[in-house]
Amino acid sequence: MEINLFLYIFFSLVLISILSLIGIFFLFVRNSKIPFDITYVISFSSGILLGNVFIHIFPKISSTSLKAMFFNPFFYVLFGILLYFIIEKFFRWIHCHNGMNGDHKHHLGFMNIVGDGIHNFIDGIAIASAYLVDTNLGILVTISVVLHEIPQEISDFGILIFSGMSLRKALMWNFIGSLSAIFGGVLVIFGKDFILEYSSMFLAIIGGGFLYIALSDLVPEIHKESDTKQSIIQISLIFFGIGVMYFLGLLFSD
Repeated sequence: MEINLFLYIFFSLVLISILSLIGIFFLFVRNSKIPFDITYVISFSSGILLGNVFIHIFPKISSTSLKAMFFNPFFYVLFGILLYFIIEKFFRWIHCHNGMNGDHKHHLGFMNIVGDGIHNFIDGIAIASAYLVDTNLGILVTISVVLHEIPQEISDFGILIFSGMSLRKALMWNFIGSLSAIFGGVLVIFGKDFILEYSSMFLAIIGGGFLYIALSDLVPEIHKESDTKQSIIQISLIFFGIGVMYFLGLLFSD
């Protein structure tokens, strides 16, 4: 592997891990209140993810070798959607059965750390796999992951605080959970020959996962807003996010 490609992967994964420290923002905000509408970030992130999937990831599938594919690539898109659904469903089920009161709050915090660790591990695999296929695609996937991680990390930090952790302890555990992204990337580096041989399959799975995150996790949050003005801003930000991915594609085109 070229040293430059390794550095791209390394710095991208470190960036994802450092992003978990966004919770430090709360150390300087009284009562841990967010002084802006987080749905604006969610709307923009939705557009970024959708734009990346349809403008960059899926077209790359058609231009990479399909000789090792056992099924139509859209089968793997479906698999990616179901994979993310099953993972999320599993941890939601555990959260519900642990309850939300008393000592069960501590279980909630622990399960959130585990769930976030698995989520970041998959993000690390996605980022490193994209870089192996194409450096520019790796950069674009990293941007997508960074933007959808912002609201996710804020939410994770809030759950850890709710579970009874101090601000500093919540920051520490959130950061530890995020380090799994690096392990996911290392796994891809060691298995780079396999990843490259089945690159179309992995891109399809990544695209399916991103679609699930955008349409199942982010868009429903936007639907909770009923104010007309706010809704127009959110819709505009979705289109803006798609536009940003389009112009980034032009910027990073070979």
